[in-house]
Amino acid sequence: MHRSVTTSGEQAVAMMSAEELKSMELLSSINRGMNREHVYRTLGPPSEDLHVLGKWNGFGGSDLSQTRVYFVDEIPLRIRWIKLGYFMYEKNL
Repeated sequence: MHRSVTTSGEQAVAMMSAEELKSMELLSSINRGMNREHVYRTLGPPSEDLHVLGKWNGFGGSDLSQTRVYFVDEIPLRIRWIKLGYFMYEKNL
């Protein structure tokens, strides 16, 4: 069986590169007091802007990673960052 994610949570943060840690700081600044526009100003333009989520391909400087911010009524509710083969970081806001 092939595992697409090897670590999560604090272990994931501990193995991040310097560039990924800077990206992590940006993700950590996202909160429920923001709207979609504010999230997009913070993270930059998304690769895809879908009705319920924004997607950033290559987030943190790797082609293997993607970040998604899930929205309800234009308010961010959850963040998920996956770097295939390395880590998954997920946070409910």
